[in-house]
Amino acid sequence: RAGRCQPGVWFRLFSSLQWQAMPEYTEPEILRTPLEELCLELSSLGLGPPGEFLASAISPPKALMVEHALELLHRIGATEDVA
Repeated sequence: RAGRCQPGVWFRLFSSLQWQAMPEYTEPEILRTPLEELCLELSSLGLGPPGEFLASAISPPKALMVEHALELLHRIGATEDVA
């Protein structure tokens, strides 16, 4: 119950097989987040074209994937133009 009722420490135990199967580093969140959602949020924040903004990220998604996400958003009427 650590952190819910009072301060405390929580431990999670893993078997050696589970530990060995874990990746050394997790994939960056920007690559795990649905690009359509991310592009809509960037558009609503007025940070410029989502493709350009995402290209400047430390671990940017592939340009083709961003282009497909923007085309889908335009096709379903979520955006007015493909930026």
